[in-house]
Amino acid sequence: MPKGLKLHDEYGRAYRIAAALWQDFAPQLPRTDLDPARATHAFVLDLLRQCLGFTDLTPLSDPVPIGDRGFPVTAQALGGRLPVIIAPHSLGLDDPDPRFAIHGSGARRKSAHQLAQEFLNASRDCLWAIVTNGRSLRLLRDAETLTRPNFLEFDLETILREGEARYADFSALWRIA
Repeated sequence: MPKGLKLHDEYGRAYRIAAALWQDFAPQLPRTDLDPARATHAFVLDLLRQCLGFTDLTPLSDPVPIGDRGFPVTAQALGGRLPVIIAPHSLGLDDPDPRFAIHGSGARRKSAHQLAQEFLNASRDCLWAIVTNGRSLRLLRDAETLTRPNFLEFDLETILREGEARYADFSALWRIA
């Protein structure tokens, strides 16, 4: 942090930027003439870079190879140690879709959440992952032995739509991220 600033100044600044990004993104949600994947991708990349501090976030076009499988990870941050899976805003994070199928696994469809968890469990370098559709953001941890999904989820839509009433929720997200 720059000298003279306090922690709450930084997440206050990030909140104002996030709210402005949401103001641009929200009108695109009901539109059917726009590609939901492209709109969500642009919003999420800006949110992660400008508001949550992932300045080295790099979009990926090819699957990430691990062993004999290829994982269609959307982006990576922290020098490749944080995978980011971005689903279109029109798709739930637990909804199976062919775009999240792991190459070489035999499955034709996976959800964004399943892709992220399987990537974490297969990767030696990654302990955390972010999964989002622009409306919700989940933070997942490598947890191969868990029988039920464990994650921390933030309702971005509610946090950013309701403004100052949800400022404390955004500050929690910012500090955790």
